[in-house]
Amino acid sequence: MAGPKVGYKCVLKAAGVIVAKARDVEANLESEEIDVTTRSSEGWKEFLQGHKSFTLKIEQLWVIEDEAVEILLNSYLQGTVIEFEVLDEEGEGFVGDGYVSGLDNPQGLSDAVGLSATVRGTGQFAAAVPGS
Repeated sequence: MAGPKVGYKCVLKAAGVIVAKARDVEANLESEEIDVTTRSSEGWKEFLQGHKSFTLKIEQLWVIEDEAVEILLNSYLQGTVIEFEVLDEEGEGFVGDGYVSGLDNPQGLSDAVGLSATVRGTGQFAAAVPGS
């Protein structure tokens, strides 16, 4: 289905397990800048793209019995690198390895108890294409 996608139909997987209690998922892809400005740049700065990296920010409900919560906790506690998949409803998106580098456990008075995980990517965050 071409066109805009809706977030609630997207899927996050950690170590092959769907993170079903996820509310919000944010994938951030960044790259370093290499300054190649010279005197012949005529007063304009020039850059090349350097090393790339990615992080994921996952906001989900705290359900300790949930297998995905256990996977995320173990990744943080043991420093385990696991595969993450960030996909739309058609299975397109990104896939890459990472480890949980930070956890928060917000317990707001008027909200459900949550688990916020920050994932630090290690290596390539490649395009995921169904059937390839």
